[in-house]
Amino acid sequence: MNERENNDILEEGTEDVGVTEITETPMNEEVPVDINGQAETSVFCVKCGANIENGQQFCPSCGHKVGDKLEKEKKKGVLKKTISVIGAVAVIAVIAVVAFVLIRGKQAKEITLNKSSITLKVDESVDLSFVISPEDTKDKTVSWSTSNDVVATVNDGKITGKGEGDCIITVSTKNGKTDTCDITVEKAGPDLKALYDEYCNSDFARIADDGSYLFVDTNTSDKDDEIDYVAYLAILEINEALALPESVNNKMNQTRSMDGIQTESGEGFEVSWTYHPEKGLEVTYSLTK
Repeated sequence: MNERENNDILEEGTEDVGVTEITETPMNEEVPVDINGQAETSVFCVKCGANIENGQQFCPSCGHKVGDKLEKEKKKGVLKKTISVIGAVAVIAVIAVVAFVLIRGKQAKEITLNKSSITLKVDESVDLSFVISPEDTKDKTVSWSTSNDVVATVNDGKITGKGEGDCIITVSTKNGKTDTCDITVEKAGPDLKALYDEYCNSDFARIADDGSYLFVDTNTSDKDDEIDYVAYLAILEINEALALPESVNNKMNQTRSMDGIQTESGEGFEVSWTYHPEKGLEVTYSLTK
């Protein structure tokens, strides 16, 4: 019997019996614990997958630091939270700016005074006005100031001369826009030099160098009952320019030599006169301040 026949006989005579592998599982399996009594858990390298023994700080296979990924995730979480906070703050800031602009309204871009320069007398007052652009500016509150309150003061746009000199009046809006006006304050009373230039000449009149008085003589030759009608006409024109009443002209015409010096007061000046047949009518206009 050859080998092949022997194998066939063995296969035919052998019963097909199933084999079951039994794994015995103990009822009370012991769980490994660490030195602190805590259950040990398997740790694997996040980079190469190698097993990390308890207490190892670096992977024995690739050298990657244990817990590195967790730290990065924490950083990412902190970064996301930071970005969220910054975004929220930015939104709140934008809302606050928009609300501020809406509440504040349109702001002044320019303020312009109605005059750039003013000349006035001591104790004289002049009003300044202004225009703010644009017209629909919400807050049109302004403040006034003077560079020298000894020369001129300002109260809500009303300029009052206080003493001879120059100064600058400034008006300012709430948001800092400004405009200025140059102020010149002269002595109180009329400009006697201007009156001299307008109505007189040196043949019958003279003016003080400082402009404090103007003298007119209707009889410069001192001849009896002689009168210079050009000088007399100048007196009448000066009286009118000074807004003196007609009664002053009448008093001058009726003045006698025995009446002595006659006077009349005006705003910031005084006029005095005398009459004598040999001297004629002599009139003096003097500033009082």
